[in-house]
Amino acid sequence: ILAQACFVLRPAMAGTQKENFFLWGVWGSRVIRHPFLTQKVPSPIKNIVIGDSFIIALLESGKLQSWGEDKHGCLGLGQTKTSQPSPMEIKIGENGERVEDIQYGKKFVLARTDQGHVYAWGDNSHGQLGTGDTAPKYVPTKVDGALRDDSIKEIVCVKTSCFALSNKGVVYAWGGNANSELALEDEGEKVFEPLPMTRLVGHTIHRLEVKCGETVVAFLDPIGPEAGGFGGPRGAGALVPEDSGAEDSGDEKIFEGVDLMRKVTDLCQEWWTHLVEIRHGEPYEFDPKEQTSTGREVQPSGFDLDDNVPFDILTRARYDMDQLIRSASAQVAEIRNIPGTKYVKFILTMFIDACRLRKEKVERTMGARQLVEAKRSISQIQTFQIADADDYQADIKKISGITAHLQRMLDQVRRTGAIDVYCKELQNSIIQTLECKMLCHDTTMECLRAEHSGGEQKASSIKGPLKVIVDRWNSLKSFSLYNLYQACDRSKHNFGTDDELLAWLVQKSDDKIDQLIKIDQDQAISRDALIPSLCYDLLVENAELRKMTNAYQLRVLMMQKGKPPQGHGRQGKQ
Repeated sequence: ILAQACFVLRPAMAGTQKENFFLWGVWGSRVIRHPFLTQKVPSPIKNIVIGDSFIIALLESGKLQSWGEDKHGCLGLGQTKTSQPSPMEIKIGENGERVEDIQYGKKFVLARTDQGHVYAWGDNSHGQLGTGDTAPKYVPTKVDGALRDDSIKEIVCVKTSCFALSNKGVVYAWGGNANSELALEDEGEKVFEPLPMTRLVGHTIHRLEVKCGETVVAFLDPIGPEAGGFGGPRGAGALVPEDSGAEDSGDEKIFEGVDLMRKVTDLCQEWWTHLVEIRHGEPYEFDPKEQTSTGREVQPSGFDLDDNVPFDILTRARYDMDQLIRSASAQVAEIRNIPGTKYVKFILTMFIDACRLRKEKVERTMGARQLVEAKRSISQIQTFQIADADDYQADIKKISGITAHLQRMLDQVRRTGAIDVYCKELQNSIIQTLECKMLCHDTTMECLRAEHSGGEQKASSIKGPLKVIVDRWNSLKSFSLYNLYQACDRSKHNFGTDDELLAWLVQKSDDKIDQLIKIDQDQAISRDALIPSLCYDLLVENAELRKMTNAYQLRVLMMQKGKPPQGHGRQGKQ
């Protein structure tokens, strides 16, 4: 927080209502050594936000007023209003919405209304306003995306990172994520729209707080969640027959088994109804334009929905399916040791498999769409033609800018999760295409430098290919197995044994390394004829050695946690 001043709200004097609050301490570049009484707002004040050179007051009436100076738009009065000497009302919301809370991040402001809506304005260089772009906003702008269909009861900010808690106990995050401080599965440095924190699936959050200025604490609901938040019991013996303390007769056990089957069937029906309502991940219709017997066109098919729906809705669908899987799994664990529940377990297991299949389909769709969008975004890059060249420095700068844009796109494609064969092949093809294009740009710049020097400097034919090798090498170094282990631990994945955990982590690591090895197999495309094959062979050998060390590194990590491994895990080729 920029301003570290202390303030004390003072009750308004009868009749005047002008004495608002005392202020002292560090405020921007100033130090207020004596309590300063502010008497600007003629209404009772509930809270204030203190910026470097401005103040925003939240009135008891739910209105906002701002005054001072700010060039980033934090005053919320419009692009031309960067200075306002006296309090002026900020227009926010619609239909009589009242602001209930206001938070200040790094050069931006968040506000929550009594209707559960979130508004943001100010600097947006890290996507912290949640509007899907990086353009600053000079008036309050509604944050939609995944928040569109949810009601928010709490908001907090940490520098350029934002978090919102819904009435359902779901936490959303967006904004700056350079160090993964949003704790999302999305590893991008900027998250431009709110995304649900799927790593909190299975827990209902009651309250959010920021400690020490940078640490977010989420307090769990002391009552605990119901089944996935969908109205059915989760655990707590809801479906388990009560033990009367006496030995049951055979007839009683039969009737209890029938009653338990009825309860589980009813519960699965409720869960299934919710799963069908989600629609995403459902089997595709053979003919999405098929007409019904009444001549009316059916609803959009699952394919149409997955192909066109906003990405945050797919993220929310995956979150809801995770909730259903956890709820059904908890019920299976609850009745595991009860005799006569074979068919009950079968029903629950079938439901869990259906949820997992739909979730996998949603994840495949998300991965494919990210890759396709990355490919389409290439068309938005300003092209460069030699015929346009008229200035050497401008030409070099233009090509360098395009190459930097392609490098960011390449990093994004590498981070994208591809969980099936077709997505992985598409991912590898895009990576190869981007590497070849960047190699062409490096070669072009070498030729331009040689031409500009008048023959004094020769163009290097191997500088570009060597940069490709260095980039691949760095991509290997950037992958941290320790971070993967920590992410798995935070996500509370349920593994039966340490061997299962080890195999899963090594598999995830090997998948990333195998991507580079797979690309190198297309030697006619991935290798340059002027570079000795030894350079590429060393790169592949390094990747294989990293695969071999994965299992051993994980063994050390698990031993440090007090869980000695039971097996050797999966190793790479030796």
